Amino acid sequence: KKERHDAHLLGLESLVQLTKATSTSTEAALALVRGNVLDTILSLIQAWRMSQQDDAQVMDELEKDYFAMMHRNALTVLANCLYALEQAGELTNVLGTHERLVADELLSVLIGELGSAVDRPHDACQACKCLQTLLRSSDDTK
Repeated sequence: KKERHDAHLLGLESLVQLTKATSTSTEAALALVRGNVLDTILSLIQAWRMSQQDDAQVMDELEKDYFAMMHRNALTVLANCLYALEQAGELTNVLGTHERLVADELLSVLIGELGSAVDRPHDACQACKCLQTLLRSSDDTK
C-alpha cells in the first residue's frame, strides 16, 4: 500500500510541475480536464480520497499526512490548470462543458478551505487562486 501511495504522490507532483505557467501548461490543462484525471483531482479536493467511492475508513497518521499532501497538490493542479486555461482563452469553453468545475459542491469546498487558512495556509492560498480564476471567468460562479 505504501508503494502505491508513493506512486500516486509522485504522479500528482509531476502534474503540479506540468501545469505550472510554462509553454506546455495549456496543453497539459486541456488534457487533464478531458481525461479521467479530473475526477481524481476533484475527489482529492472534495473528499480527500482518490475516488468518491473509496470508503471513509479510519486512517492512521501516515495516511492522514499522505492525503493532506495529495489534497494540497490537487488544489495546486486545479489552480494551475484554471489559470492556464484562462490565459489561453479556453476557460469559458471548458467551464461550459465541465459543469463540475462550477458546481456548488466544489465551490463550497473551496470556500471552506479559506476558513482553514490558520491551519493549512497553503491549501487556502491554492483554493483562493481557484476561486479568483473562476470568478473572473464564470458568471455562474458569481
